[in-house]
Amino acid sequence: MRPTAILGKRRRMTNVQMVARLDTTARRHDIPSAWRWYQLLQQRRTRETTQPTQSTTLPHPPHDTRIVPRRQQHSAQSYALEDKMLSALTHKRLGYYTPADLSTLRQMATTLVNTLHRRGGTLSPALLVQLLDVCAADGKEGGLLADALWQRAALDGVRDAACWNAYANTRVRAGHAGEAAEVVREVDGGGAGVCPTAYTRALEIRLHGAAGDLAAARRVFETVRAGIPGVRRTADYTRNGIGLSGLVALNTGTYDAMLDVLGMNGLLDEMQTLFFDLCGHPSAKSLDHLVQIVSRFPYASSRRRLRPRMSTFRSLIRWHAKYWDVSGCVTWIESMHVFGLRPDAAILRSVVTPENAVRELQACGALALRLAEHYGVETPVEVVRTLERAAKKVARMHDQVRAAMGQPSTLWSS
Repeated sequence: MRPTAILGKRRRMTNVQMVARLDTTARRHDIPSAWRWYQLLQQRRTRETTQPTQSTTLPHPPHDTRIVPRRQQHSAQSYALEDKMLSALTHKRLGYYTPADLSTLRQMATTLVNTLHRRGGTLSPALLVQLLDVCAADGKEGGLLADALWQRAALDGVRDAACWNAYANTRVRAGHAGEAAEVVREVDGGGAGVCPTAYTRALEIRLHGAAGDLAAARRVFETVRAGIPGVRRTADYTRNGIGLSGLVALNTGTYDAMLDVLGMNGLLDEMQTLFFDLCGHPSAKSLDHLVQIVSRFPYASSRRRLRPRMSTFRSLIRWHAKYWDVSGCVTWIESMHVFGLRPDAAILRSVVTPENAVRELQACGALALRLAEHYGVETPVEVVRTLERAAKKVARMHDQVRAAMGQPSTLWSS
C-alpha cells in the first residue's frame, strides 16, 4: 500500500481510535509508534477550535443537565495524551540501547513535560521516578533535565520517598556524589518530609564506598541488618506501632550495595561470606556446600526469606572478572541455576574482557560455548571480536617466544 493511502486512512480515523492506538503502543513500549500517534493527535489539537471541552472519562455532576455535543466529547483536547506518552518513555524495556537512544528519550520527555505544564497538568510521582531513571541512565547529559524536573516537582508538591531516591541516583550517575550525599542527609534529617527506605540506605552504602570509607559503609549495613526479626518491609515499622523512626527493613538491594563496596576493595572472600548470609546459610563452608544445602532445603533456615537476584550475581561475577578470576566467575555462573536464575549476554560480556581474554583465552572461549549450548545465550558480536583479537595477540606472543628460544644466548659469552 502506498504511503499516501496509509496517511489518508489515518486522517479518516476518529480521535477515539487514535487514542486507542496510542494506548496500545504505549503499553507495548513501542516508543516510535506511540510518538507518531501522539504527534498526529497533537496536530488535531492545534486544528480544533479552542473551546471548553468535556472529558468522557470524568463523571458528570448529578445536577449538570447540559447536553455535550458528541464532537466535543471526543475532542483531542479531552484526553491526557502526555501522560499516556510519558508512560512509554523508559529504557528498562529496551533490550539494547545506545547513547543516541537515550538522547532521543530525553528530548521527547522535555517536549512532553513542557506541553503538560503549559496545559496546566502535573507529573505524578510514578512518572517522575520513571523520567528520573531515564536521566540517570543518560549520565551527565540527563543531569540538566533531572534538575528541571526536580524543581518543577517541588513547585507542584509531588515528591515522595521514591522520588527523592531517584533524584539522588541521578546525581550519582551524573558524577556529583557530594550533591547525592546532601540529598540523602536531607532525607535522614527529616527536611524532605519523607522517611528513608531500604533504597536510601543502599544508596548511602554505595556513596560511602565510592568515597573510600569502608568502615562507614559497614556501619550503615550493620545498622540495617540489626533490625527487628520478622519485619520484612519498612512500612511495617510504623504499621505495627513499633515507633522506631529511621529504621528500614533489610532487603536484597542492601546486600547488593554492600557486595559492590566489598568488590571495590578487593575483598572477594568476604563477598562470598556475605552471599552465604544473604541466602540464610552463613555457616556454609564453600559455594559447593551452599549449592548442596539449597538444593536439598531451599531457604529453610533463612530468617528474612531473602533471595539473591540477577543483580546479586552480576555484582559477584563482575568483581571477580575485574580481578582476573575467570575460574571464580565460571563457578558463580554454574551455581545460578540452583536459585532459579539463568546467565545472559550481559554476564558474558562482563567476564570476557580484553584483559581476561588474553590471560585466559581457552577458559573464555569455553565459557562462551557453554552458555550458548546449555543456556541458549547468543554470543554478542563484541565478545566474538574480543576473542578474535586476543587469539591473534596470543599467537604473536607465542611466535615471539619461539623466536627468542631459537636464538643463541649471549648472556655468558665474552
